[in-house]
Amino acid sequence: IAMAMTSVWAIGTEFKYGTTKEWLREADNSIIIALLGKITPYFFIFIVLFFAVYFLYFGIYQAPYVGNILIGILATLAFIIMCISLGVVFMSIDGNFRMGLSFCAFYVAIGFALAGVTFPVLAMPPVIQAYTSIMPLNYWVQIILDQSLRNIPFVYDLKFFIPPILVGLISSDAYQGICFHIKRKPLSQ
Repeated sequence: IAMAMTSVWAIGTEFKYGTTKEWLREADNSIIIALLGKITPYFFIFIVLFFAVYFLYFGIYQAPYVGNILIGILATLAFIIMCISLGVVFMSIDGNFRMGLSFCAFYVAIGFALAGVTFPVLAMPPVIQAYTSIMPLNYWVQIILDQSLRNIPFVYDLKFFIPPILVGLISSDAYQGICFHIKRKPLSQ
């Protein structure tokens, strides 16, 4: 929740305060540079947080991790990128800070309940199963459980890497929506 909401917040504040044109100008009128400049610090903050949690849980508390730790790290990086990318997508829909936060909150709020940890996804109604298939947390949890507890061979977890890649591709095109909204917003006073 925090990762997607943070990326919406980082981009949305530019829209809220009417500073999008200055933001784009500072990035040499490149929306990609502007987005990367805005999102990259948060990406590294989330990486540090995840590794601190991994170190605490698997290092200090010595919880078992019987699978491939590299796959777990790759899954975590894909999860962070997917969550941050979703924030970009939500802000590109309307260019409105409030609506971007609302869309994002609606999308990610029930992620923990539908991740399949406390109740198996296969036992959920088909509509809910379809909804879980577009939730980033679901794929990350599956990979972490498969690798840390079950020692499942990596080839069986490859299918869980496809959705983060697809969201990354979709969000790489979402910058056009943000450009559109920047052009239609007036300059700040």
